[in-house]
Amino acid sequence: MSPLPNLPFLPNRPLLPDVPLEVVSSICEYVDHSGLRNIRFLSRDFNGEARRILFRTLFVKVNHASFVKLSKIATHETLRCYVKAIVYDGREFESDLADYTLEKWLENDAATGIGIQPSKRAEFLARFPQEQLQMYYVEFRAYLSSQVYVLEADNETKWLRNACRSFPQLSTVEYAENERGAEGLELQPMTSFSPLARQILAEPEDGWGEFDRHFWALVRAVFSGQGCLRQITQLRGEMLDYDNFGTFYTVAPLLDLSCLRLLSLEFISECRGGSTPALASFLRRAPNLESLRLSYGDYGSHNLLPSRLFDNLLYWKQLRYLSLQNMNLPPWRLRKLLQRHSATLRSLELSSMTLQDSNKTLKGSTRALWIAMIQFLSQSMSLKLVKFDGYFVTDSGEAWSTFGKEKDIFVSPPRYDNCLISRIEHFITNSGPCPFTLKSSDQQRKVDVEVGHTEHSWIPENFWAWEEDNTWTFAPFLVHMRGQGWNL
Repeated sequence: MSPLPNLPFLPNRPLLPDVPLEVVSSICEYVDHSGLRNIRFLSRDFNGEARRILFRTLFVKVNHASFVKLSKIATHETLRCYVKAIVYDGREFESDLADYTLEKWLENDAATGIGIQPSKRAEFLARFPQEQLQMYYVEFRAYLSSQVYVLEADNETKWLRNACRSFPQLSTVEYAENERGAEGLELQPMTSFSPLARQILAEPEDGWGEFDRHFWALVRAVFSGQGCLRQITQLRGEMLDYDNFGTFYTVAPLLDLSCLRLLSLEFISECRGGSTPALASFLRRAPNLESLRLSYGDYGSHNLLPSRLFDNLLYWKQLRYLSLQNMNLPPWRLRKLLQRHSATLRSLELSSMTLQDSNKTLKGSTRALWIAMIQFLSQSMSLKLVKFDGYFVTDSGEAWSTFGKEKDIFVSPPRYDNCLISRIEHFITNSGPCPFTLKSSDQQRKVDVEVGHTEHSWIPENFWAWEEDNTWTFAPFLVHMRGQGWNL
C-alpha cells in the first residue's frame, strides 16, 4: 500500500518570524482541527506541532475508506509515530444493498442520525434538489459497500491488529459512538454537520449495545495472542450491552490484560446477572489496574438487580481510583470491596447507587445505610478525593439526591462554601466534623410516640440531625418511585 503523499512544500523562509518551539506547541494545543490544517503552513515548527496533534488521536469507523486511511497512516514513516490513541466508532448502517432504491433510502435512511427530528425530515430533505439527493444516495450506497467489506470474515480484527502494531507510541484504545449531530439542525447550513453527514446525508444511529461486537474486535486485535501490544495501558468501552458480555465468555481466557493500568466500561443495558461471571473473568485478566470505572447506565434506570460481581473477591494491588455508577449492592459487599483496597485507593466516585440490605430487623437510626457508609469511608479509608453525584437510595426508606428535590432535574446545583456535600466530602477526606448528628434517646423516643416504627413513616431526620441544602437533600419522591417498582 502506497504511503501518504508528501505534504505541500514549505518555503525555507517562514511566513512568521522564529517563535520558540514551546510557544508554538502551546498555541497549537488551543487550535481546533480545521485551524490546525491551515496553521501548518506558517512555518516548519508549526507544521510539525500541528501534525503531532492532528494525528495524536485517530478516529476509525466501520467502513473501507476509514480503514484504508488507518493503514496509510500506519505505514507512513513519520505520522505513525504521532499516534497515541485510537477511538473506534462501531455504529453501522443496517440497510441491505439488495434492491435498495432511492425511494427506500429517502424513506428509511436519508437525514437520519444527524440530529434532525423525525417530524422534520421531510421538510429538511425538501431543501435539496432531486439531482443532489441522487448524489447523496449514490455516496450512501458506496458507503454501505465499503462497510460490507470490513465485516467480511475476520477482516476487521486483522486490519486493526496490523495497524495498531505499527504505532510505537499507541497507549490508549477506545470503543465509542461519536459525532452524533446536535438536535434541531433543520435550518442550519451543511457546514454545521459532520464530514460523514456532508458526504452521505446520514449517520448510523446509536446502537445502544447492538454494535458492541466491534468492541470485542478491537480487544481481540490488541490483547489476544502472542502479539499482545504491551505498551497499551488504557482501554475504554462505551455503549456496551451488559448481556452481550456473556456471549464472549470464551474470549476472556485468551486475553492478556496485564498491561492495563486504566479500564473504563460503560454499559447502557440493565444488569440481569447472566453476564457477571464473564465480566469478573475479564476483570481478573487485568491485575495491575490503577484506575477502574464501571457504569451500569444513566440516572433513573430501573429493574437493576443486586450485583454479585464483587462476590469474586476481585482485587487490584495498585488500584488508586475507583468509579461506580448505577450499581445495586449490599452495603457489606461495597465495604469489603473498599476495605480490600484501603491501602492504595485514594480517589472514589459514586454516582446514583443503591444499597440493598436484606436485614428486615433494622430499626431507627441503623436504617440510615448511606449515613453509615459515609462514616465508614471517613473511619476506614484514606481517601484524598471523593465525589458523590446523583441519587443514593436504599431498600430501607433512605433516599438522597445531589440534584435537589425536583425529580426531573439531573444537574447538580452550584456548590458554595460550607455546603452540605462539601462538608460530607471534607469529613471523609480530612476527618473533619461529621455533618450528621445522631439525635438523643429522648428525641428518638419522642419520634416513637409520634410516628412509630412503620415502613412508610420512617425518615432519617427522625433520628439524625443535619443542616440540609440542595447539594445533598433527602428526596421523598425517590422512595415513592421505588415503591412503584423503580429499583433506584
